[in-house]
Amino acid sequence: MSRRQFQRTMLSINIKPANPLEKDSGCISMEVTTKPEEEFSNNFTPVTTLSEDTTEMTVCSDISLSKTNSTSTTVVHTTAECVVDNFASDNYVNDCDQISLENKLQKLISKYHVSHNFVNELLVILRSEGLKLPKDSRTLLKTPKKHEIISIEPGSYIHIGIEFMITPILTKYFDKIKHTSIIKLSLNIDGLPTTKSSKSNFWPILISFIDIHELSKIVVPVGIYHGKFKKPNSISDFLNPFISEMELLLVNGLSINNKTFFLNISQVICDAPAKAFILNVKGHNAYHSCNSCIVEGVFLNNRMAFPDLNSSLRTNISFRNQHDEDYHKGFCPLTKFNTNIVDNVVLEYMHNICLGVVKRLLLFWKKGKKLVRFLNDDISNEVSSELICLKAFFPKEFSRSPRSLEELEYWKATEFRSFLLYSGPIVLKGRLKNRSTNTLCYYIAPLDSCYLVIHVWFTMMLPMIY
Repeated sequence: MSRRQFQRTMLSINIKPANPLEKDSGCISMEVTTKPEEEFSNNFTPVTTLSEDTTEMTVCSDISLSKTNSTSTTVVHTTAECVVDNFASDNYVNDCDQISLENKLQKLISKYHVSHNFVNELLVILRSEGLKLPKDSRTLLKTPKKHEIISIEPGSYIHIGIEFMITPILTKYFDKIKHTSIIKLSLNIDGLPTTKSSKSNFWPILISFIDIHELSKIVVPVGIYHGKFKKPNSISDFLNPFISEMELLLVNGLSINNKTFFLNISQVICDAPAKAFILNVKGHNAYHSCNSCIVEGVFLNNRMAFPDLNSSLRTNISFRNQHDEDYHKGFCPLTKFNTNIVDNVVLEYMHNICLGVVKRLLLFWKKGKKLVRFLNDDISNEVSSELICLKAFFPKEFSRSPRSLEELEYWKATEFRSFLLYSGPIVLKGRLKNRSTNTLCYYIAPLDSCYLVIHVWFTMMLPMIY
């Protein structure tokens, strides 16, 4: 959100100067008029939006790094209730009718990540109008003076806390989840760069909720690592604060309104490099890197291939006992949990399917060797034209409209997903060879079987593609 956009929002709130008599009595008279909701939707991007265009994920956190007037980096620690407030309603103004001006400003600043320098200038203006507000943004946001920063080589780590982050959420939605006794959690760990001009990076530990519809869009950080040059040297040191707290919660549960909720880690979702890191095993390009079986890879055509399809499968017991010495690099902290490591630590969908198999198949069919290429220039132009024509039929729920195959290298994950599930069967009708169709059946359908639409895709369209 730009500074000008925030200024427009604040100008839409007309505040009457406080009456001197009311000021003495501790009351503030104010009248708030808001712009139509459409204007807000045109100017702002909700904090809950997940972008697959980059590796960055914007989440509501009680920890953020910001620059103060003295240009020093300050740890900003807001209340965990902002997580609930940001996800509880799509209309910010209606949520704020019953709360004080100070709380309204807190929520607005946390939601749109406004710089503290701007907030300080805004507070000066509001105080000059007679409003009782603090002088500094740190006082307004209740920034703690101290927060424990743990040194983890070669960077630093802040553990926000699992209980601290999810307690306000469960309290807010208690009436809707009070009949649930087990809260299933999903864990995600991944690295993301902080800038394009340095190696500085964040490694957040994120958790989300499974099988609870009201909480399905909530993602909260429980720990954040920052390194100037690279990821943590030791996965055990990195996960130790998280593991210690989670072990206690798994045993004792979490008490909310005199009801105890028991937590369960149902899945751990990572991309291939992050999965190898948290499992403390060989990287995905190593000879003994297959997470499913003990096959030894073969370096073929500048790629690591695993041609043997009859190798013994890895099991939870074999992983915990480290039977394959060529696969394990050391101790995996996740083995402290009573979960199936092999089955529950999985590759995430975006890189594995959308940017993996689907993109590779389209590149083979368009620019691969003649044996696998079926999209010559004429057919490619026809497919591109049809994709562009489909733009008019894509509703607003799709984050991106179809693009030409000439821009295939620049497609985002959401574009490959919409091609796989929706536009693909239309534009490929009558253009796929039987062998290519079988490739889709064998490799895409099983991996994407969780979607009912994929079943409809092949059931209805394959007879027309043959």
